[in-house]
Amino acid sequence: MQKDGVHETIKTSKPTKQVKGRVTIALSPKSVAILDELKDYTEAETTTEVFRDSLRLAYTIMNAQKNGLRVEVTNPADPNARPSIIGVGNEIPG
Repeated sequence: MQKDGVHETIKTSKPTKQVKGRVTIALSPKSVAILDELKDYTEAETTTEVFRDSLRLAYTIMNAQKNGLRVEVTNPADPNARPSIIGVGNEIPG
C-alpha cells in the first residue's frame, strides 16, 4: 500500500498467544529527525515505543473528536493567549 509517498507493509508473525502486526515504513529525513527527537525527549528505549505512544495519543485525540470534544494546548504563562486546537483527520473541532 502506498500513501503520500510512504510505503507500508503489514505482516503478521506466526500465531502465538497474541498475534502481533509488523509495519515497515519509509520516513523522510525530517521525519527521522522528529522521531529521534521524540525518542530522546521521552527517554524511550526504542523507536517502537515512540510509535506506540504516538498511536495511543492520536487514538485518544480521535476518540475525543468523535465524542464532540476538542483537545487544546494552552500557554499557562499567558492565560489570554488563544489556545491551539489539536485534531486528527480532515476535520479539526472548532
